[in-house]
Amino acid sequence: MNEEKSTNEKANIVHVSRSLEPVGQVISPELELKNKRSKEMYPYLNLSPGEYVVKVAKRHPVGLALPALTSLIVAVIGIGLTAYSQTIIDNFNQAISIEIPTAILIMVSLVLVVGSVLGLIISYFVFTNNRLFLTNESIIQRIQISLFSKQEQAVSLSSVEDSSYKKDNIVEYFFDYGDIRLSTVGDETTYRLSYVSKPKEYMAVLDNAVESFKNGRPVSDSVD
Repeated sequence: MNEEKSTNEKANIVHVSRSLEPVGQVISPELELKNKRSKEMYPYLNLSPGEYVVKVAKRHPVGLALPALTSLIVAVIGIGLTAYSQTIIDNFNQAISIEIPTAILIMVSLVLVVGSVLGLIISYFVFTNNRLFLTNESIIQRIQISLFSKQEQAVSLSSVEDSSYKKDNIVEYFFDYGDIRLSTVGDETTYRLSYVSKPKEYMAVLDNAVESFKNGRPVSDSVD
């Protein structure tokens, strides 16, 4: 009886063969097109097959006001040294009884003007290259620390635990910009970006994307 039962159990066993190579993800032509467009627009992003950029957190130009003002003041000083070089040299020579060549003062003024322009260009490059990308799968943050130093971090939409934005003063409300903050589950990584233009609009798109991704629904596109 036991031998007969064992024979029946063996007869009911079904052996399933599995392919040695994993089955690739099926990507629709629409997703392929969106992925291709995103890669063309943002070639520096490491996007997976079928992943595309939904929205980019753009920074408000008001964040460049202080660097621009500083560069302007330095440039005006440099131009002023050139315009009144002879008067400045005459007064300086009378004060210390040492003759200073005009070329030295002109060189100093040139350094100030060129330095102010280069400083503004670098400030603009660093400021605008700090971005937060929302894709249909993840959040990607590019952090431009200096001219030659940058880093990138990414997290899946499923790991986003909390998101918020804030405006601290009347200037931020008037120009409609502020700070956004995202926190993740597990490693408690926090993503922050300041001077974000229209932060409420960006957060609304992000929250909808996170909810859709977690519930298995397609992430809606956003038009910037």
